Amino acid sequence: MKKLVSIMLAGVLFAGIADAQIYRWVDEHGNVHFGDCPPPECPAVEVPVRPGPSKEELERAQERLERLREEQRRAEEIRRQEAEAARLRKEEEQRIAAYRKSRCILARQNLHVLEVRRPVYYIDERGERVYLDDKTRTAEMERLRAEIVEFCD
Repeated sequence: MKKLVSIMLAGVLFAGIADAQIYRWVDEHGNVHFGDCPPPECPAVEVPVRPGPSKEELERAQERLERLREEQRRAEEIRRQEAEAARLRKEEEQRIAAYRKSRCILARQNLHVLEVRRPVYYIDERGERVYLDDKTRTAEMERLRAEIVEFCD
């Protein structure tokens, strides 16, 4: 795509050169030269040059160039948006993985504490210790096992 844009731009820029006279001549060493001003000591032959593009052709080329540039800008914007979306997805996946890992570790630690069969308590809103009874301990152990299954690989 960039190559096409470059070729079209070069064609537009150098269109004016085509109006100049081009000559061909051979020097005393037999080397062939081309130029717009032959040396006086060498016989030169005028080289026929095709006429440059018309004004309409130049305008069409410019319009094509602008369309190509706009397509390129859109494609770059799409690539930028896709890269940003991929970056956000990766960040979200990392955040979820960290959350799952912390939940897994916490569930395993708490289950271990409950399985040791020592008295376990928590502090309520009044600041008092509340000990877990056997029924609550068993229910909490089942809940923690379910969390381990859900969050641990």
